[in-house]
Amino acid sequence: MISDALEKEDMWLTKAIELLEHRPDYQVLRRLPRIGTPTAAAILTGIEDITKYRNGKQLVKLAGLDLKVFESGATMRKRPKISHVGSAYLRHWLYHYAKRLVAHDLHFKDCHQRRKERSPGKGAGQRALVAVSDKIIRIVYRVLADNERYNPKRDQVVPADT
Repeated sequence: MISDALEKEDMWLTKAIELLEHRPDYQVLRRLPRIGTPTAAAILTGIEDITKYRNGKQLVKLAGLDLKVFESGATMRKRPKISHVGSAYLRHWLYHYAKRLVAHDLHFKDCHQRRKERSPGKGAGQRALVAVSDKIIRIVYRVLADNERYNPKRDQVVPADT
């Protein structure tokens, strides 16, 4: 039963890759560092049409990576968590792509490490991976919306406050 489901998903992904491989937005996305054909196809199918979105924040929300704050009046009870409202499919692929980038790309490894240090304690690594996923989806938006190649110098700018 599980093998049938996996085989069906693999067939679907293979068909999606065949349909997408001639599209220019797929070719632009394939130029991102360490992105594979299944990951690029899955991200594009999760986003559908980039022209529906006005900014990267909307894609963050689509993936369910936006933060949900628990507060009552002036009191904040818990750490903010991601909302999970959105596409679990897109979130899954972004998360695994983030893991790959953190393992193999120096810039994303540094970004992950900075986020871990800024938010120590239980779950720091997980929160840092979510932050890297957030960064990735914003880079994806910029690359697809501008229809430009990925530019490491432009897309890997470190904010002044870190």
